Amino acid sequence: MDQAMIQSTLNTTGNTPSATSVAIRQTLSSLLELTLDHRPKVRKRAAEVVKDILDSPPSPFIVHPWSHLVANWSCAVMAQSANSSVATGKKGTGEGIDRMIHLLAFLRTVPYIFSSSGSEMSPAGSEGHSTNVEMMTKYLLAAPKLSNAYLTQASYQLLTALFAKDEEEIEEEDEEDESEDEDDAARRRLKAQEVLDTLIRSQPSKTDAQVAPYWLGVVASSTVAALSSHSSSSQTPSALPKIWSILWSYLDSNCAAATVKAATDALNAIAQSNCFAISECCGLEGTDISSIQSIVQLAERSLVSLAYADSMEEMLSILEVLISSTATRITQDREWTSMTLRELHDTIKSSSPFLPLLQTAVTLRNTKDFQYKEHVNGLITAFMRMIGVDGVLQRIPLGILPQERSKSSNQANAYLLPLIPPSHLTPLSHFVTHFIPLSESLWNLAENSEKEVEQKVYRVLMEQVWAAFPSYCWGCWDIAQSFTPELAERLTQVLYQEPGLRAPILRALRLIVESNTSVLQPFDSGSKLPYPVPYSEDEARDNIAYLKNQAKSWLAVLFNVFTSVEKDSRNLVGEVISVWASIANEPELAGAYRTVIGHLNQNLGTTASPTAQQDPETQKTNKTIAQMLDILLILIRYLPFPQLREVISLCLEKGVLTHPDGTIQKLGYRILARSVVRAHGIAELSEDEQARILEGILSKTGVDGDVATGAIKERLNFLAALIPGIPPSSLHLVILHLMEAIMGVKEHSEKARKAAFELLVVMGQKMKQGGTIRMDLLGGSSDSGGTTREASVEEFVNMVGASLAAEKDHTISAGVMSLSRVLFEFRADISESSMRDIISTVYPLLSAKNREIVKSVLGFVKLTIHSLPVEIVQDNLSSLVPSLLACLSVHGHHFKVKIRHIFERLLRKFGPDEIEKYTHDVSDENSGALKMIRNITKKKERAAKKKREVAENNASGSEEERPRKTTTGDAFEDVIYGSESELEESDDDGGAQERSTKNQAPRGKDKTQKSGRRDLGGATRLRVDDDEPMDLLEGAAGMLMGSNTTRRRQPGKEASKFKLDEDTGKMIIGESDSDSEVHKLAVRKHHKPSESDTLAGAAYKETLVSVDGFTRNPNGSIKFHKDTKKRRREEMEAIDNDVEMEDANHKGEDKRKQKQKPVRLGQEFKAKKAGGDVKKNGMDPYAYLPLSQAANRQKGRNKAKVSILGK
Repeated sequence: MDQAMIQSTLNTTGNTPSATSVAIRQTLSSLLELTLDHRPKVRKRAAEVVKDILDSPPSPFIVHPWSHLVANWSCAVMAQSANSSVATGKKGTGEGIDRMIHLLAFLRTVPYIFSSSGSEMSPAGSEGHSTNVEMMTKYLLAAPKLSNAYLTQASYQLLTALFAKDEEEIEEEDEEDESEDEDDAARRRLKAQEVLDTLIRSQPSKTDAQVAPYWLGVVASSTVAALSSHSSSSQTPSALPKIWSILWSYLDSNCAAATVKAATDALNAIAQSNCFAISECCGLEGTDISSIQSIVQLAERSLVSLAYADSMEEMLSILEVLISSTATRITQDREWTSMTLRELHDTIKSSSPFLPLLQTAVTLRNTKDFQYKEHVNGLITAFMRMIGVDGVLQRIPLGILPQERSKSSNQANAYLLPLIPPSHLTPLSHFVTHFIPLSESLWNLAENSEKEVEQKVYRVLMEQVWAAFPSYCWGCWDIAQSFTPELAERLTQVLYQEPGLRAPILRALRLIVESNTSVLQPFDSGSKLPYPVPYSEDEARDNIAYLKNQAKSWLAVLFNVFTSVEKDSRNLVGEVISVWASIANEPELAGAYRTVIGHLNQNLGTTASPTAQQDPETQKTNKTIAQMLDILLILIRYLPFPQLREVISLCLEKGVLTHPDGTIQKLGYRILARSVVRAHGIAELSEDEQARILEGILSKTGVDGDVATGAIKERLNFLAALIPGIPPSSLHLVILHLMEAIMGVKEHSEKARKAAFELLVVMGQKMKQGGTIRMDLLGGSSDSGGTTREASVEEFVNMVGASLAAEKDHTISAGVMSLSRVLFEFRADISESSMRDIISTVYPLLSAKNREIVKSVLGFVKLTIHSLPVEIVQDNLSSLVPSLLACLSVHGHHFKVKIRHIFERLLRKFGPDEIEKYTHDVSDENSGALKMIRNITKKKERAAKKKREVAENNASGSEEERPRKTTTGDAFEDVIYGSESELEESDDDGGAQERSTKNQAPRGKDKTQKSGRRDLGGATRLRVDDDEPMDLLEGAAGMLMGSNTTRRRQPGKEASKFKLDEDTGKMIIGESDSDSEVHKLAVRKHHKPSESDTLAGAAYKETLVSVDGFTRNPNGSIKFHKDTKKRRREEMEAIDNDVEMEDANHKGEDKRKQKQKPVRLGQEFKAKKAGGDVKKNGMDPYAYLPLSQAANRQKGRNKAKVSILGK
């Protein structure tokens, strides 16, 4: 039966009018009956066809309109099968049971057929849908009575899927319509309650590892559906403690591991739902907490009971989930109470019914040899989130100070400090009154202690104390009362005096602002803010208004810290400056800006000459300028336009862009680029004014040769940011900077090259938009066609191509590369005649003698073959093919691999006949090149034949996995630098034959020692699959292989060649297999490193370690090694080791030439650890020669000799 035909027929006719079609109904009925077939493959195929049909509903529908027919048929089959099973009287067996099992297996893949989304297509509407669901639920609940374990499992699995689908529909309805219909919600809960009651009555045995896990899953789903309230409820359902107790009993040590895991998942699902009332969890006055108390008492008894000892880990994890979910609900939703956060926190800290669990868990943790301390730590962290850090420390004191330990007999609980969570409801005042005095005491103890170990311990504790400070600032609800100027002064002292404590304080200063701004506006998705805040938007506005009063002082402090830290540690300080600058008022921000500008003007006026850059005072001045520019780069985002104009003027007129220091130039270009982006976002500026600003910036920057090497990338990025905003009448500025982009593609820095290519694309897009180019404004240009030109892509391509007429080879090579990038990007906008002109101009450059030019042209040729129309390339084959062959002979095979890849592409696209047509008139010097072309064709044919053979051999087995095609992420780089070679070897047959004559193995050697392989001395190389470009930053470790590796292993395919025991299936390793070790030694001996490779490696090693060697620093300057005694001694030891290794090699050869030892008869009876003989295999040793061994003695020259005397 054709699946595609059936699916298309049902989809096209699957609407209301065609519902009466008898043919379609018969087709669907046939498919559904096949899902119950006794043949597994038929069932599987039919189920896949029906699922594919139902998964692809017609466009107006979410659920396929035929879903209700499948649901009706399923209910009918369940009823018929159940009746037939009851009629036969055989429980657990029969044809009806098998049909029900097959049906449930199919329905688990399509549970959405019982969805209410498709009920509107049902003839009975939603009532029909409800009937189908209720009937199916009824049959599923009755299935366990038939006493078939698999049928019971399948029914429980389908019930779980139905409840999960129902929960998804409720969530979707809540998102679309906030108010769910009360009658619909009540109907859902009533249905789930009936299912739950039935399940509770059919509770399986705890030892039933087959049915119990599935029963636990469906009980959890029905409990959540029946008892969970989507609106904040003030009372926990009375049935919840009983259900919790039943599920908890399956954590017993006698239960199987699968049952315990299922019970854990079920209890976690209930704990994470809304079954528990928040008011009761908090212990508010007037609430009945008896339900939660009974659950807590059950947990307390179980934690100390032997019956649940094996499930200690699961119990602790369940309690942790319960406490954590309660804390999250308290933080997210406060509509259920009118109490303030302080009142709510005090109530939870003193009255929560979960508090007894905390003391029980701590007692267990302090027990000797307790194994689950990590899980107890997680539970303590959950309690800190719910009742606060102060609530936990009130019951479990730290006791880390000497005076605290002397007053109390309790042990120190320093492990609590790292357990403080990133977010909790503890007020900031607790840290101020408790932890800051504790930190000062620890600091005094560290300073006064004479033991180094105690000093380290106290300092570590002090760092742990301050590491908890950010958690107090996130969602801080007592900012106005606790974040006072006195606290700010103390924090400032710590920032200045303790560099090791700066990181947590800076994070706290950032979080105290971000937690409030995230409430008022969508926060940046890149930042990690996983926890919600407990206050409203009005409270957040009040907090921000209070923090604004301290912005000026904090910006000054942060500026000082920024200038005092090293460059690598400024990122965090810069983030904090940016956050506080975002909430600062305009006067405070202007004051900070004036401070930075004042320092810049003062230091830029004392700039020294380029020759005095090594002077200490000059270096100090340059460092100050760079620091101020870094701060200015942060503040630009928040500056108004008048100050933004001052920043632009500072960079253009104060010599920032022409400063001798490359770092200052780099920062200047970054500031200008960000200023341009900022100017585009200012609504007060018109487009004309923005265009005039950009035009002025470009005209003032000009084309200057004083750009430092490290600032080239930033200058190119700066130009790419400015050019899109240039008015159409000023496109001469684009041409003015065109040569910078062209020469940028030859920079040493990869980032600079990419920036240059991007700038070329930006320029081309700007020219594509149209406009006028005033040629009279271009210095030194002569235009015979007039003073203006119309901007277009072809005009831009011609201007890029003009660089090919340069005098320097370096410039010509850059022009070819730039032309390749522009042609690839705008090939759809360039006419065919222009493409032909470009090709006819670039292809002849293959005959150039400069290798730099030829290398660029070869990349251009690869691009044209790959990207341009076939007809254009084919018309130029008459000049391309001879030029490639001539290039191959002129440059001494320097570009042999590249040219071979180009010919592979040509042969693949045009065929061998078309290519060889242009090779008849070449000279005799290119005969080797012609042979290469023919060898490429032969190898491609052999490779294709081998693939066909492999495909035929694997037709009955598993399909071989294709190699993963790696890309660079840039289509242009994939074309230019990527290889499309399909051949395994990079050399042609001629080269292989030459090597075979040199390294030909002697006759009689193993045939596996192929002479045509390169000998790299066991080095490690990168494996390249199909010559695709490799990403060396990710996944390169999996591409490493040894040089002796001839092919990739195929696990599973080679296993068929192993010898196996027919009875056990184990692999048999015979004694002859040990010969493979001898073979490996022979291969190693044959593949010895060549003399040239050995000398090259020795020379490289000598430059690293010898007395006469040298090294290069990052700047490229050479530093010679010092002639020290240690270096001379190491050099002499290396020489001695070489001599010893050579002697060892000769000794090894002598040992192999020694006579073979004779076999001693009766040696199998010799004892291994003592003298005398032993009894083996029931045989006694004798002192005479066994006749059987003497008779089997082998004769021959190379056979083993037998020693009769045993000596």
